[in-house]
Amino acid sequence: MDINHLAFDSVAVVALDHEFGLIRKNPDLEEVKILCEHMSAFLKSIYDLGIKPSFYKYITTPTYRRFAKSMDLIFDITNHYVNEALARLAVNPSKDGEERSVLEKLLKINRKTAIVMAMDMLMAGVDGVNKCK
Repeated sequence: MDINHLAFDSVAVVALDHEFGLIRKNPDLEEVKILCEHMSAFLKSIYDLGIKPSFYKYITTPTYRRFAKSMDLIFDITNHYVNEALARLAVNPSKDGEERSVLEKLLKINRKTAIVMAMDMLMAGVDGVNKCK
């Protein structure tokens, strides 16, 4: 369990520029549990929708509804932390020559790109450790 928490927290620091503190402070943080639950549902739905025969393109299936709900929740949480990073940057901009976080560099490109890349990094990190509970 500790290795899963460490992996998730490490990916979150890179993707969201935020440390959840799962190892030292908050091992049972509710927001992380919800995020992990929906990432797992998302990854399972991707398999069901992408590999197995499915009618979701024509009929809204339960699997597609779970997928959409999970995507919305993952987006909302990621968007929240991207907004926090933007507010932090507005108050305390990086100085020339100062190393920027990955999220800050992505925000310089485009806000939408930063959100999508952060979501991708989180999902890949969760998938890599299989589960983050």
